[in-house]
Amino acid sequence: MKKIILISAVVCFFSLNMNGQDTKFGVKAGIGAILAGTEISEVGNEENVLTHRVKFTSGSPIYYGGLFFNQKFGPLFLQTDLLYNQYSMSYEVSSKAVKDIPKGTVSESFQYVDFNISAGLTANGFSLGGGPTIHRLLNFNSALDFIPAYNDHARKNSYGFVGYVLYEFDRMGIQLKYEGVFRSIGDHIYYGEYNSHFKGNPNQLSLLFSYSFI
Repeated sequence: MKKIILISAVVCFFSLNMNGQDTKFGVKAGIGAILAGTEISEVGNEENVLTHRVKFTSGSPIYYGGLFFNQKFGPLFLQTDLLYNQYSMSYEVSSKAVKDIPKGTVSESFQYVDFNISAGLTANGFSLGGGPTIHRLLNFNSALDFIPAYNDHARKNSYGFVGYVLYEFDRMGIQLKYEGVFRSIGDHIYYGEYNSHFKGNPNQLSLLFSYSFI
């Protein structure tokens, strides 16, 4: 986390000392969606008897907020984003062997801070860019812990890659962003010693709005 903040400060300092006409620094907020489809994993006991069936149903909307820096170099640009985001993942749990299970959906909640560096081409207010993202997990809670075999291995750091189209007018900006996430929805979910084997990725499609102070 300290490294992310340090990198952001260095980029900010560098940007603010460039040509002010081609430099933008401001705030960004938006909303996104998880693109993963439904999946089912099964939980067995020590005798390999099926005890629970866990179905991933959907992800909640993703809410973003944070800072951005953008520096243009003629037809090229460099941008950094430091964004907080939060969302949840929903599951339905069923069992023929256990009666005392929650009805309806149960959820896991995630809170991250993301640091993204991207670059690309810009002309006539439009920019097309992409680059890597680092996700730092701030908080994680799961309601799946009523399953006796459940334990989590949530990663503190994970990674992804974004691609986006950005349109800027005056101090405002609108960004349509796709992010491919380098983890699956089940990476952190274990039943005893065994991973849940959910295969889908929590890839994201987001719409963000920005306002530049300079």
